[in-house]
Amino acid sequence: MRRITAIYLGLMLLGGGFFLLAPLLYRSLSLFVFFLMYLALTQSFNLIYGYTGYVPFGHVAFFGVGAYTTAILRANYGVPMLPAILGGAVVAQLLALLVMPTLRLRGVYFAIVNFSISEAMRVICANLPTDFSGGSFGISLSRYYNPVASYYAMLAVAALALLTVWWVTRARLHIRLKAIKEDDLAAEVLGIDTTRAKALAWQLTALFPGLAGGVNAWFTAVVDPSTAFNSVITVTTITYTVFGGAGTLIGPVLGTLVLYALNDFVWSLFPFANLLVFGLVLTGVVLLMPQGVVGLLVSRFPRLRSAAL
Repeated sequence: MRRITAIYLGLMLLGGGFFLLAPLLYRSLSLFVFFLMYLALTQSFNLIYGYTGYVPFGHVAFFGVGAYTTAILRANYGVPMLPAILGGAVVAQLLALLVMPTLRLRGVYFAIVNFSISEAMRVICANLPTDFSGGSFGISLSRYYNPVASYYAMLAVAALALLTVWWVTRARLHIRLKAIKEDDLAAEVLGIDTTRAKALAWQLTALFPGLAGGVNAWFTAVVDPSTAFNSVITVTTITYTVFGGAGTLIGPVLGTLVLYALNDFVWSLFPFANLLVFGLVLTGVVLLMPQGVVGLLVSRFPRLRSAAL
């Protein structure tokens, strides 16, 4: 276990060193910013889906709320950008707390209700007073555009997400969440406080999209309802997570790395075919390797089980 931990920390330091130097090596940072964004989103999605079995199809709601709150605080009230981003994360946490009763639902019922919440938030933001949220046109943050600073902010969010999931996999919470995924009623009989465990996982799940949404608003310098609450973000997050292997630490990282590179390659050749490719990949994964790439490797090579956690 110590050797595995050392390998993980070594890889994180190596990757962290590369991303720290990226602004000095590359003029355009868009590719890296969005990769780091999806790295944070897949890890947060993995917490609630991979470890408890809930499928939040409205995962993008926290992302959009974080982006809008950051933009409103910065543009309307002059709050400095970093506190504004933290404010977006706080509002995302409040939204998660507000909709927490939906965790009583399971399966398709939870997924539908969660998706409805994200659509409701999109409509609400689009119909707020124009002088407050920009209406359907959104809010411009061009005066505060700083690609290098926002890049490092997204790097910090992704690193925090990875460290949080790494901590969860080595804490008792990991065992409790796995028990809830298998059978929440049996977990309660065994004395596990399922409500508390699910609540903690749910709040952590909302934290990182809230932060990533705020940083993304800073990097792109614009926020509008159609992009902040775009369901494609949720679909992409699900695809990356499932492809790599949900319920593992390394799975979402692998899925993001492989499919993000594939998406960029397909987009460069066929700009509007990337969603078709995602659909085919997701269908193939569900049919051929429902446990993802990491799950397939673990089933073939059981010794890798501890390394995949």
